[in-house]
Amino acid sequence: MRSLRAIAKFLRVIAWVLRGYWMVRTTFPKFSDEQQARAVEVWARGMLAIIGIEVRVKGHPAQGPVLMAANHISWLDILVMHAACHCRFVAKSEIRSWPLVGVLTTGGGSLYIERGSRNDAMRVVHQMAEALHKGQVLAAFPEGRTGDGITLLPFHANLLQAAISADAPIQPVALQFIDASTQNVSLAPCYRDDDTLISSLWRTLCAPPLLEDLALLCGISVRHLTRGFRGSRGCSIGTYIANRRIEIAKQLLGEGETVDRIAYRMGFASRSSFSHAFCRATGVAPRQFRQSQQAAGRRKH
Repeated sequence: MRSLRAIAKFLRVIAWVLRGYWMVRTTFPKFSDEQQARAVEVWARGMLAIIGIEVRVKGHPAQGPVLMAANHISWLDILVMHAACHCRFVAKSEIRSWPLVGVLTTGGGSLYIERGSRNDAMRVVHQMAEALHKGQVLAAFPEGRTGDGITLLPFHANLLQAAISADAPIQPVALQFIDASTQNVSLAPCYRDDDTLISSLWRTLCAPPLLEDLALLCGISVRHLTRGFRGSRGCSIGTYIANRRIEIAKQLLGEGETVDRIAYRMGFASRSSFSHAFCRATGVAPRQFRQSQQAAGRRKH
C-alpha cells in the first residue's frame, strides 16, 4: 500500500516538474523579477505539498541584501528555502546539466560553481558580491556537502567572503526535517554520498505516513488516534516509535549485526547519526553496548 501511494506521489511530482519546466520556458521571460520570485515560491510550496512536507518557519527571513548561510541535508533544502523566501542559490555546476532540474534551478536564479576550483570560487564570489550590491537575497551551504541535520560539518568560508566584500549581513539558517508522527528528526530526506536524485526522492516518498494519513485509514480524527494510543500504551506515538527503534537496534547488536547495517535498516543517514541517537537513548555507544552483552553472555557460560 505504501509503495502504491509513493508511485502516485511520484507521478504527481513528475507532472509538477514538467509544469515548472513549461513555466520557465514560456512565461518566465515575460515576468518581472518580483513576479518570477513569487512564481518560484508558489511552485516550491506546491512541490513540497505533493511530497508531503509542511514548511514551518521560526523567525523572519531577512530582506536583501543578505546572504543566508544554511546547513545542508538534502536536495529538498532548496525547495524549503524557496517556499519560505525566494533566494538565489549557489549550486554545484553539475546540477545545470541535470535533465529538467537544471532548467528549473537556472530559472530560479542559481549561481553555479565548479567544486574544487579555487579560480571558479573567486569568480562566483565576485558574482555574489555584485548581486548583494543590487539588494538581492543569496543563499549558500558553507558545509559544501550534505549532512544528517543533527551534527554540523566543517564550514568552507570562501563563499562568505562575498558578504564581507559587499558589506552585507549574513543570516544563519538552521534546516531540520521532523517526522510529523514522532516529532523526532527524520532522516528519510537525507541525501547520502552514494545516493542518486531518484533514490533519494523515492525514499522520501516511501517515508512512514503522517498522523493524518493513519487517522484517515482508521476512520477517526488525529486527536482521537493520539488519545486512544496513549490510553492503551501509556505514552505518545512518537515516544513509542523512538523506543521501539532502540529496542530493535539492541536486538540486532546482540545478534552480531554491524553498526553500519543497523544504521541503514533503522533509516539513519549515517553510522554517526545512529550512534548519536543510540547513545542519547541508552547512555552508551552501540559498540560498548555490544561488548557488555558479549561479556554478560560469557559470564552465564
